[in-house]
Amino acid sequence: MGRVFQYISLKDLGQCAQICRVWNHFLFHDDFTWRCKMEDIGWCIQSLGNSNTSHDTTIANYDNGGCSVSRRTIFRDWILEKSQLANALERGNFMGDCDTKPWLLFGHSKTVRSILEMTSKDGNCNYIVTISDDGEIQYWKLPFESSRPKGKTVPFNLKDRVGTISTAVTTISRDLNSTANVAAIGFKGAIIVQLYWKKEDKGNEDYSLHCRALQNLSGHQGPVRCICDVGSHTLITGCSDGILRVFKLPQKNDLDNGLLVEETGEAQAILQMKGHRSGVNTVSLGCDNNTVLSHGSDQTVRLWNYETGGCLWVFHFDKAVAGTEVIGIRQKEMALFCDSLEQPSMRIMRIPDGKLKKEIKPSSCTLGNSRVCVTCIYDRFLLCGTEDGSLLQFNVDTGEQTHFLDRILRSSVLDLEYLLHDTVLATGEDGHMVVVKILDRVDSVRKAKVKVLRDIALNMRPQRGGLFYSPESSTILVPSSGYLVRAFAFSS
Repeated sequence: MGRVFQYISLKDLGQCAQICRVWNHFLFHDDFTWRCKMEDIGWCIQSLGNSNTSHDTTIANYDNGGCSVSRRTIFRDWILEKSQLANALERGNFMGDCDTKPWLLFGHSKTVRSILEMTSKDGNCNYIVTISDDGEIQYWKLPFESSRPKGKTVPFNLKDRVGTISTAVTTISRDLNSTANVAAIGFKGAIIVQLYWKKEDKGNEDYSLHCRALQNLSGHQGPVRCICDVGSHTLITGCSDGILRVFKLPQKNDLDNGLLVEETGEAQAILQMKGHRSGVNTVSLGCDNNTVLSHGSDQTVRLWNYETGGCLWVFHFDKAVAGTEVIGIRQKEMALFCDSLEQPSMRIMRIPDGKLKKEIKPSSCTLGNSRVCVTCIYDRFLLCGTEDGSLLQFNVDTGEQTHFLDRILRSSVLDLEYLLHDTVLATGEDGHMVVVKILDRVDSVRKAKVKVLRDIALNMRPQRGGLFYSPESSTILVPSSGYLVRAFAFSS
């Protein structure tokens, strides 16, 4: 079986959902072969971006009512979702004219920080749950019934518990009998809450969404910037005080909802990992089951054993680097974007020993007076977006520039996302969003032919890393840097 699987190319694995479905049984029963494939293309098992997006979490193995869900399952679902989104954007038809006049979700008065998805109590309907930085929680039924849907407010405010919200992520248990445990982090700390459905009254059969606090993750001496679920009911938080804290959450067995976080009020850290001299920006899984990577404002990346609290290695950046950002992590490598006034660069590092494997510097003859401002990574390719709206693609192994896409956006590139190895979703600061397919190179400067699959006008400044896609309802949501949330729906 393994010999047959090795002949499926990485490109086919990334772009064909049917292959994933056909090989689904095999992927669940051959850990070694799947692990090898995951190491080649697995940049999606990551904790990315700034603290204002929903990507600041990495989900490892976790138990949900006795059913263990592993990283390879999440990776498979990630591939399916990406391929479905790419297929919808290339071949799907938008409902009405929402590609030129995006639908607008009414309800929030502050910036939406997180978008989650839940099912109804009977499992027949899907709902979008939005959480804004003022702690307000609203929910919306999918598919939207109009171009201006109005959400319902959940009678619970997170800001009262943890201050201004920076992000909220689903964790611990996932959508079992329409409940979801959510970790929210903010200016005053972190909290675990549970979203659940409840009847309005005895004579009414309609259910509404409610929220209750389960545990406060106490002990933080400042704003919590990031959180990571490492499995076995264990959470790790990164704080502005430079300390990583490990929380072991007690569980209870509920007959209706399975294994959930026990409602105990307070949770104390069982371990503190100290070493960063300033705030921790991101924390994510390392290459082993008991290690995590942290990236701090002190220009260091550290690998920790979260069972013992020991620091295994430290990587110090040059003083000339103004700032660093983790753009991708997989089992044995991590990719970082290193900002600099002179020339930004991308560094590929080995996770086991912290050694620098490759440094990629965009050519000044291609950039001109422009600068790289955002990057993303997928498979063996690294994509860079510049201030003049151009894209540059590099081979991760060789460092060679493979393609140059000249000014595909009218403004500076704000956000980038690979949908497939040759399909890219790019968003500009002016709200111009394009989906392009990269074709062959046409000259020695490596300028590439591109096919524009979609050209969408958001009519707002979008939030970086905030795009949300629901495959079940074929709906895309894009929050703005203000309080607006735009929606695009595909006709069935």
